[in-house]
Amino acid sequence: MSTTLPLGPLGSAPAGTAAAAAALGARRARILVVDDEPHLLRAYQRMLGRRHELHTAASGREALDELEAGRDVDIILSDVVMPEVDGVQLHQAIAERWPGLERRIVFVTGGAFGQRVERFLDRSGNRRLDKPVRLDDLLAAIDAVLDEA
Repeated sequence: MSTTLPLGPLGSAPAGTAAAAAALGARRARILVVDDEPHLLRAYQRMLGRRHELHTAASGREALDELEAGRDVDIILSDVVMPEVDGVQLHQAIAERWPGLERRIVFVTGGAFGQRVERFLDRSGNRRLDKPVRLDDLLAAIDAVLDEA
């Protein structure tokens, strides 16, 4: 599933323009959000939809399908624990198919995972946010990834 959310009206800035994003004080990024919990995908849309172009995937497999279909993204926000293709496997597949993009993954986790995932998160060097994620922390992580790109 892919959802593109345009910028909403903001003061006198026309919706969907760079001016509207600038009025929000943020750079507009293309973000793929990967989470198997539909209510969290909706929460990301509410938190980020006015600032950024969002696309969603309800699984790691769906995220890979989006990328294979040519979806161009600046950042990937991904859950870690998901059925079928988890965040670790998603990271590995992206590193193999789109080298460099794996460094632009921000992992968002509830913390309920085993030692394999903990070691991976420590080794990967990717940013990590704990659920429930605060908007300020999420925006700071997005800005940091954009600064590094």
